[in-house]
Amino acid sequence: GAPPERGSDAAASEGAPLSFEALEAMLDESPRLRAARLAADAGEGDVTTAGTPENPVLSFDFMGLLSGEPTSGDTTSNLGLSQTLPWPGQLDARVRAARARLAADRSLVDVVRAYARLDLLRAYVALVAAQDREGSLGEAERHLAAVAEVVRARATAGAGRRWDAVRVDAELAALRATRDGAHADVLAAGGRITALLGRPDLHPRASETLGTLAHTRVPRDASTHPRLLAARRETEAAEAALSAERAWVVPPIDLRIGTAVSTGPLGGYLVGGFSFPLPIFDRNQGAIERAEATARAAHEAEDASLAEITAAQRAAERALATREAALARFDEGVTSSLGSIGDMAETAFRGGEIDVFELLDAVRATRELRLERIEREESVRQAEIDLVEATAP
Repeated sequence: GAPPERGSDAAASEGAPLSFEALEAMLDESPRLRAARLAADAGEGDVTTAGTPENPVLSFDFMGLLSGEPTSGDTTSNLGLSQTLPWPGQLDARVRAARARLAADRSLVDVVRAYARLDLLRAYVALVAAQDREGSLGEAERHLAAVAEVVRARATAGAGRRWDAVRVDAELAALRATRDGAHADVLAAGGRITALLGRPDLHPRASETLGTLAHTRVPRDASTHPRLLAARRETEAAEAALSAERAWVVPPIDLRIGTAVSTGPLGGYLVGGFSFPLPIFDRNQGAIERAEATARAAHEAEDASLAEITAAQRAAERALATREAALARFDEGVTSSLGSIGDMAETAFRGGEIDVFELLDAVRATRELRLERIEREESVRQAEIDLVEATAP
């Protein structure tokens, strides 16, 4: 079922406006991140296992005479204890390898969180833009409704055609349907945030507009990129695993101690000894070769990550600069005159200089240009996020 509401999250469940910071605070408790942390923490058991010696072996043997003359007594009982002892440094090498593997796994959690945050930020920007579009269409609807009142009044007074009133009403109905579609887009954008957080109880709305939303801080140093850091941890884990395999070229020694008791005649013996596999054929070379290949692959993967991140960063910088320049030109050539287009058209219509079709064209053009302005600014914000992803999310 849905997780219980936590503190101020209750307001979010009712659709209260939320900032990105408020949503990000919920991210660490999302099912995706909790699962990633638990999966990484499982490596702690491997560290414990790596540093734990093998268990001693307790053995008991009994031998009784079946036939013939006894040569070692009627019965013989043997009680022994054996222990496999690794050479100094062998367990330490395994522990270092296990800890390096744990660090590499935990670095992947940082990667998951970084990209989850980027997904959430993209979804939030999309929600802000969807709300701005809905708001712009709502404002256009109110303006067109006022124009429709004027057209109807003129038609009723005989100063205008009834067809003009019908045409304006049809345009107003179409605009309302478009605004309803924009509201559906807001709900869909909010649903994306709900899915990312794993919080079906949320119905988020953004507390900001594209105009008030702070620009995403774009770092310039890719050396702290989570992907690159994770690749480095993976290389370190592969190198530690190789060192551990090399430490076990000489197999451990097996020590034994025990007692032997015979009857008929009664006698007791102290038994001891050791066994040591001679590293003639198997010198752990297969495991070492595999570890060496894995280490080489890890180094190559780290170099590949750096090259990919550098290339992505440069491409994202160019894309962002291009979108920012396009938005600046749009603002200079279009946005600065948007406010006067509709007013001039309405004034001209009231003065009889243009007909209702020309007025509707002006109203429609103004509405579409305002929506295009929102789309262009959203593309700039998303390009900022692309650059963050390429540099250091």
